[in-house]
Amino acid sequence: MDLLICHLTRMTRPLICTAGINLATGRHVRPLPRSGRLNYDHLHSRGGVLRLGRVVRFESASPCGRRPEVEDTKVTFRTAGVVRDVPGAEFWERVTAKSSPGKDGLRGVFGPELLRCGATYASEESTGAASLGLVRLPADGVNLTVRERSQYTKGPQVRVNIAPDVLDAPAHGSSDLPATDIRFYGPDHTTVDSQAAWDVSILIRNSASVVLALGLSRPFAKQEGRRMHWLQVNGVFPEIDPLWGV
Repeated sequence: MDLLICHLTRMTRPLICTAGINLATGRHVRPLPRSGRLNYDHLHSRGGVLRLGRVVRFESASPCGRRPEVEDTKVTFRTAGVVRDVPGAEFWERVTAKSSPGKDGLRGVFGPELLRCGATYASEESTGAASLGLVRLPADGVNLTVRERSQYTKGPQVRVNIAPDVLDAPAHGSSDLPATDIRFYGPDHTTVDSQAAWDVSILIRNSASVVLALGLSRPFAKQEGRRMHWLQVNGVFPEIDPLWGV
C-alpha cells in the first residue's frame, strides 16, 4: 500500500497521529502500528518515515476500523519504506482532486450524524460515515488565530476560524476549529509556533483557495457533556505553498 501522507498531527506528548490517501484506491487510510503507538520517533525529523507530502509504502495492511474511524488500518512500521517526496504542485493537485467543496462536502464526508455544536462540530460516539476528509474552501473565508490556554486546553492553541456561509449555513455563524497540524507547534509538540501561524495566514491571504485536512477525534466529553467525536483541522494547505514548513 502506497500512502500519500496528508494528515500529520500532534496528540498528547509524545504521541502523534497520521493518515493519508491510498494511491491505489483514492481512499483515506489511518495507519496504526501493530504494536505500540505512533510517537516522535516515527517522524522524518527524528529518523522515521513520516513526513507531509511523502509517499510511504507499507508492505502489509489489515483494516481494523469501526465507525466512525473506518480508515483505521494495522500496519508494520519497521518495514515501511519511503517511495518519494512529492513536490508542492503535485501535492496540491492530489489533495484538491480528493477534496470536497466546503458547505456541501462537510456532511458528505462525515455523514448526516455530524452535528453543529456551538462554533464547532461533533458526532455521537461510534456514529458517522468517516473520521477523515479533505475540504476545499475559498481562502478569503479562512483565518488563523492563536488562542491562549482555556478550560478545554492545556496551553495555547492555533485555531482555524471560518466565515459564515463558507463551511455551513450563514445562520449558524462562523466556525472555530482547533488546528492540530504538527507544523504549528515546536519540537516539544506543546509550544505554539506563533510565527508559523502568522506566516501561514499570509500564505492564505495570497491564495485563491485552501484545503483543510479534517478529522474527528477519538471520543471524549467536554466537562459534563456526552462523549463525542470532535472535528479538528489536521492540516492547513494554502494553494500557493501547501507544503510550507516541510
